[in-house]
Amino acid sequence: MENLEFKIVANRHQAKYRQRNISSEYNVQETKLTNKDALDGKNFYDGFSIFNAAKKRHPALCSIYSEMLNSEHIAYDLFVPLRHNLTFCKNVLNDFMGGCIKSVDKTSVIDSNENIKIEFIYPYDINILNNPTINVYIEYTHKDNTKGIIGIEVKYAQFGFQIVDHKRVDNNNKQDAVYYHIAKESNIYKTTSLSKLKGVVYRQIWKYQMLTESMMLKYNEEFKHASLILLYPKDNEHFKQTGAEYAETLLTNDNKFKTLTYEEFLISCNRHCPNTELENWIDYLQERYIVRN
Repeated sequence: MENLEFKIVANRHQAKYRQRNISSEYNVQETKLTNKDALDGKNFYDGFSIFNAAKKRHPALCSIYSEMLNSEHIAYDLFVPLRHNLTFCKNVLNDFMGGCIKSVDKTSVIDSNENIKIEFIYPYDINILNNPTINVYIEYTHKDNTKGIIGIEVKYAQFGFQIVDHKRVDNNNKQDAVYYHIAKESNIYKTTSLSKLKGVVYRQIWKYQMLTESMMLKYNEEFKHASLILLYPKDNEHFKQTGAEYAETLLTNDNKFKTLTYEEFLISCNRHCPNTELENWIDYLQERYIVRN
């Protein structure tokens, strides 16, 4: 499906979901909930304390509560439930990580708090890297008994971004120097790849990869493995194409970078689902996020 076509279809899908399951009323745009519905948590699955997790990160009303196409809220819907069954989480992730995960840790090494963090702010060079966050951060124990980290960036109807002003160009040039430094230290890219990574097509994925690699470089005694997963609907052709092209910039791809569709994720969730509570959650995800014409 072409990028604009997918965005139109996804918009229509979310509007219909709102009409069926939330309310006939909306706030200016068909995919924006009223303030009342937003504050009642209607943009999230009603279970696993997902809305409470979002409120801890965003105590005041903001777009994550009301924008139905917002991929940030989708990260909460997809991954907060995995905190409640770490064996289930391990089994699902192992389908895409080649079975390398021995266990998903309950608490994280980085701050001794709850693992499976949503909208995680990376501590590495926080004053240098612009907005050093990623949608999902997970620590695990590898089968070789060392620790590893997985960064997951969740997309939905987006298809890239454009540099729109000179100030952003200047900021990007400063960031590029930091990213180049981390890229060379990590030694995961082909030499010929570095010059094209800063382009608007790849720089977003490059940023997330460098944030994940920087964690392993800074905390090299704690972590021996680092991976980035790009998660998107199968009909979002932009990320399908961009992900495949980006993978070609790597020297090797031994779990360094993975692309994963919502559909593949949900198939795995169904395969390993241990109880009715999680089955109901999977059914919701299918209805809410899998776009059908």
